[in-house]
Amino acid sequence: MKYAQIKKRARKLITQGILIWIPMMRIRYSVGNTQYDKLFDAYLYKKSGFRLFLVALIRDPSDFTFEEVENPRKYTLEPIITDPNEIMNDLIDFKESLTKKKKEIDEKIRLTPFAQAATLFIPMVGEIYSKPIDDLWIIENALSILDTLQISPDKKIDIISHELIFMPIIIDLDKKKAYEPALSTKESKSITFLLNKYKVVRKFFEQLIESLE
Repeated sequence: MKYAQIKKRARKLITQGILIWIPMMRIRYSVGNTQYDKLFDAYLYKKSGFRLFLVALIRDPSDFTFEEVENPRKYTLEPIITDPNEIMNDLIDFKESLTKKKKEIDEKIRLTPFAQAATLFIPMVGEIYSKPIDDLWIIENALSILDTLQISPDKKIDIISHELIFMPIIIDLDKKKAYEPALSTKESKSITFLLNKYKVVRKFFEQLIESLE
Protein backbone atom coordinates (compact mmCIF):
# COMPACT_ATOMS: atom_id res chain seq x y z
CA MET A 1 0.00 0.00 0.00
CA LYS A 2 1.28 3.46 -0.83
CA TYR A 3 0.93 6.31 1.68
CA ALA A 4 1.76 10.00 1.52
CA GLN A 5 4.34 10.75 4.21
CA ILE A 6 3.43 13.16 6.98
CA LYS A 7 5.93 16.02 7.05
CA LYS A 8 8.12 16.04 10.16
CA ARG A 9 7.13 19.58 11.08
CA ALA A 10 3.45 18.64 10.71
CA ARG A 11 3.47 15.65 13.06
CA LYS A 12 2.46 17.86 15.99
CA LEU A 13 -0.84 18.50 14.17
CA ILE A 14 -1.96 14.93 14.92
CA THR A 15 -2.97 16.09 18.40
CA GLN A 16 -5.30 18.70 16.88
CA GLY A 17 -7.96 16.22 15.79
CA ILE A 18 -8.62 12.80 14.28
CA LEU A 19 -6.13 11.52 11.69
CA ILE A 20 -7.85 9.73 8.82
CA TRP A 21 -6.19 8.17 5.77
CA ILE A 22 -8.26 9.03 2.70
CA PRO A 23 -7.98 6.90 -0.45
CA MET A 24 -6.97 8.96 -3.44
CA MET A 25 -6.45 7.80 -6.99
CA ARG A 26 -3.43 9.03 -8.88
CA ILE A 27 -4.50 9.26 -12.50
CA ARG A 28 -2.21 9.99 -15.42
CA TYR A 29 -4.25 10.93 -18.45
CA SER A 30 -3.97 12.77 -21.70
CA VAL A 31 -6.21 15.12 -23.64
CA GLY A 32 -4.89 15.57 -27.15
CA ASN A 33 -1.14 16.12 -26.86
CA THR A 34 -1.27 17.29 -23.24
CA GLN A 35 -0.65 14.92 -20.33
CA TYR A 36 -1.83 15.37 -16.75
CA ASP A 37 -0.89 13.71 -13.48
CA LYS A 38 -3.25 14.38 -10.58
CA LEU A 39 -4.62 12.90 -7.36
CA PHE A 40 -8.40 12.57 -7.08
CA ASP A 41 -10.68 11.69 -4.19
CA ALA A 42 -11.78 8.05 -4.33
CA TYR A 43 -13.98 7.99 -1.24
CA LEU A 44 -15.38 11.19 0.29
CA TYR A 45 -17.55 12.40 -2.56
CA LYS A 46 -19.17 9.00 -3.06
CA LYS A 47 -19.71 8.26 0.63
CA SER A 48 -21.09 11.71 1.45
CA GLY A 49 -22.89 12.42 -1.83
CA PHE A 50 -21.25 15.87 -1.71
CA ARG A 51 -19.65 16.13 -5.13
CA LEU A 52 -17.72 19.32 -4.45
CA PHE A 53 -15.18 17.09 -2.67
CA LEU A 54 -14.25 15.84 -6.14
CA VAL A 55 -12.86 19.22 -7.14
CA ALA A 56 -11.79 20.49 -3.72
CA LEU A 57 -9.46 17.53 -3.19
CA ILE A 58 -7.64 17.49 -6.53
CA ARG A 59 -3.95 17.48 -5.66
CA ASP A 60 -0.58 17.48 -7.46
CA PRO A 61 1.43 14.29 -6.71
CA SER A 62 4.70 16.23 -6.99
CA ASP A 63 3.79 18.01 -3.73
CA PHE A 64 3.99 14.74 -1.76
CA THR A 65 6.51 12.10 -0.78
CA PHE A 66 5.18 8.55 -0.95
CA GLU A 67 6.19 5.41 0.89
CA GLU A 68 5.24 1.74 0.62
CA VAL A 69 3.58 0.33 3.75
CA GLU A 70 2.95 -3.36 4.26
CA ASN A 71 -0.09 -3.16 6.55
CA PRO A 72 -2.92 -0.60 6.61
CA ARG A 73 -2.52 2.16 9.16
CA LYS A 74 -5.18 2.99 11.73
CA TYR A 75 -8.22 4.71 10.25
CA THR A 76 -7.32 3.83 6.68
CA LEU A 77 -10.52 4.02 4.63
CA GLU A 78 -11.23 1.55 1.87
CA PRO A 79 -11.66 3.16 -1.57
CA ILE A 80 -15.17 3.23 -2.96
CA ILE A 81 -13.93 3.98 -6.47
CA THR A 82 -11.41 1.67 -8.13
CA ASP A 83 -11.99 2.59 -11.78
CA PRO A 84 -10.34 5.84 -12.96
CA ASN A 85 -12.92 6.18 -15.73
CA GLU A 86 -15.66 6.40 -13.10
CA ILE A 87 -13.93 9.36 -11.48
CA MET A 88 -13.50 11.10 -14.83
CA ASN A 89 -17.12 10.46 -15.78
CA ASP A 90 -18.30 11.76 -12.41
CA LEU A 91 -16.20 14.89 -12.89
CA ILE A 92 -17.70 15.44 -16.34
CA ASP A 93 -21.24 14.95 -15.00
CA PHE A 94 -20.49 17.33 -12.15
CA LYS A 95 -19.15 19.93 -14.57
CA GLU A 96 -22.33 19.74 -16.64
CA SER A 97 -24.38 20.15 -13.47
CA LEU A 98 -22.30 23.16 -12.39
CA THR A 99 -22.59 24.77 -15.82
CA LYS A 100 -26.38 24.43 -15.69
CA LYS A 101 -26.48 25.82 -12.16
CA LYS A 102 -24.28 28.75 -13.14
CA LYS A 103 -26.65 29.65 -15.96
CA GLU A 104 -29.61 29.55 -13.57
CA ILE A 105 -27.85 31.83 -11.08
CA ASP A 106 -26.69 34.21 -13.81
CA GLU A 107 -30.30 34.64 -14.90
CA LYS A 108 -31.44 35.15 -11.31
CA ILE A 109 -28.96 37.86 -10.38
CA ARG A 110 -28.95 40.13 -13.39
CA LEU A 111 -28.77 43.17 -11.15
CA THR A 112 -29.07 46.81 -12.06
CA PRO A 113 -26.31 49.08 -10.66
CA PHE A 114 -28.80 50.23 -8.01
CA ALA A 115 -29.56 46.67 -6.92
CA GLN A 116 -25.88 45.82 -6.75
CA ALA A 117 -25.27 48.75 -4.42
CA ALA A 118 -28.41 47.97 -2.43
CA THR A 119 -27.11 44.52 -1.50
CA LEU A 120 -24.46 46.29 0.58
CA PHE A 121 -26.81 48.58 2.48
CA ILE A 122 -30.31 47.08 2.55
CA PRO A 123 -30.50 43.84 4.60
CA MET A 124 -33.52 42.41 2.76
CA VAL A 125 -31.92 42.83 -0.64
CA GLY A 126 -28.64 41.48 0.67
CA GLU A 127 -30.36 38.33 1.93
CA ILE A 128 -31.97 37.76 -1.46
CA TYR A 129 -28.79 38.11 -3.50
CA SER A 130 -25.84 37.27 -1.23
CA LYS A 131 -26.32 33.48 -1.30
CA PRO A 132 -26.64 33.18 -5.10
CA ILE A 133 -23.59 35.41 -5.57
CA ASP A 134 -21.66 33.34 -3.03
CA ASP A 135 -22.71 30.12 -4.77
CA LEU A 136 -21.71 31.58 -8.12
CA TRP A 137 -18.19 32.30 -6.85
CA ILE A 138 -17.80 28.67 -5.72
CA ILE A 139 -19.18 27.32 -9.00
CA GLU A 140 -16.94 29.53 -11.13
CA ASN A 141 -13.86 28.45 -9.18
CA ALA A 142 -14.75 24.76 -9.60
CA LEU A 143 -15.38 25.21 -13.32
CA SER A 144 -12.07 27.04 -13.70
CA ILE A 145 -10.20 24.09 -12.17
CA LEU A 146 -11.97 21.59 -14.41
CA ASP A 147 -11.32 23.74 -17.48
CA THR A 148 -7.61 23.92 -16.61
CA LEU A 149 -7.48 20.11 -16.46
CA GLN A 150 -9.47 19.84 -19.72
CA ILE A 151 -12.15 17.75 -18.04
CA SER A 152 -15.13 18.28 -20.28
CA PRO A 153 -17.84 16.27 -22.09
CA ASP A 154 -16.49 17.43 -25.45
CA LYS A 155 -12.90 16.28 -24.75
CA LYS A 156 -11.54 12.76 -25.27
CA ILE A 157 -9.74 11.69 -22.11
CA ASP A 158 -7.28 8.80 -22.40
CA ILE A 159 -6.22 7.10 -19.16
CA ILE A 160 -2.49 6.33 -19.20
CA SER A 161 -2.17 4.78 -15.73
CA HIS A 162 -3.65 4.87 -12.25
CA GLU A 163 -2.74 3.81 -8.73
CA LEU A 164 -4.16 4.04 -5.22
CA ILE A 165 -2.61 6.47 -2.72
CA PHE A 166 -3.64 7.10 0.89
CA MET A 167 -3.48 10.72 1.99
CA PRO A 168 -3.71 11.84 5.64
CA ILE A 169 -6.19 14.46 6.73
CA ILE A 170 -6.76 15.69 10.26
CA ILE A 171 -10.26 16.80 11.20
CA ASP A 172 -10.85 19.08 14.20
CA LEU A 173 -14.63 19.26 14.53
CA ASP A 174 -14.58 21.52 17.59
CA LYS A 175 -12.70 24.29 15.78
CA LYS A 176 -14.07 23.38 12.34
CA LYS A 177 -10.58 23.07 10.95
CA ALA A 178 -8.82 20.49 8.80
CA TYR A 179 -5.19 19.80 8.01
CA GLU A 180 -3.29 17.91 5.32
CA PRO A 181 -0.07 17.06 7.18
CA ALA A 182 1.55 15.39 4.18
CA LEU A 183 1.22 18.67 2.31
CA SER A 184 1.64 21.51 4.79
CA THR A 185 1.84 22.53 8.44
CA LYS A 186 -0.95 25.03 7.86
CA GLU A 187 -4.65 24.27 7.86
CA SER A 188 -6.19 22.99 4.66
CA LYS A 189 -7.98 25.92 3.07
CA SER A 190 -10.27 23.80 0.92
CA ILE A 191 -11.42 21.25 3.52
CA THR A 192 -11.65 23.87 6.28
CA PHE A 193 -13.76 26.03 3.97
CA LEU A 194 -16.14 23.12 3.32
CA LEU A 195 -16.39 22.33 7.04
CA ASN A 196 -17.39 25.92 7.81
CA LYS A 197 -19.57 26.51 4.76
CA TYR A 198 -21.71 23.36 4.61
CA LYS A 199 -23.57 21.66 7.45
CA VAL A 200 -23.78 18.49 5.38
CA VAL A 201 -19.96 18.29 5.37
CA ARG A 202 -19.70 18.73 9.14
CA LYS A 203 -22.42 16.13 9.68
CA PHE A 204 -20.67 13.72 7.34
CA PHE A 205 -17.34 13.99 9.18
CA GLU A 206 -19.10 13.69 12.54
CA GLN A 207 -20.70 10.42 11.46
CA LEU A 208 -17.49 9.19 9.83
CA ILE A 209 -15.44 9.81 12.97
CA GLU A 210 -18.09 8.19 15.17
CA SER A 211 -17.94 5.08 12.99
CA LEU A 212 -14.15 4.90 13.37
CA GLU A 213 -13.90 5.35 17.12
